[in-house]
Amino acid sequence: MDYVGRVPAPPLDRFIDDVYCLTGVPSHRLVSVPPMPSAPPG
Repeated sequence: MDYVGRVPAPPLDRFIDDVYCLTGVPSHRLVSVPPMPSAPPG
């Protein structure tokens, strides 16, 4: 599997760290990818 990540353009980059996509065939049948929320600074 390949991980493809991008940082969104302004103004979304203030709120979103990374937009990602997993591509390809996984090495196992089920892959659980939980969301990784982030809080805005300060």
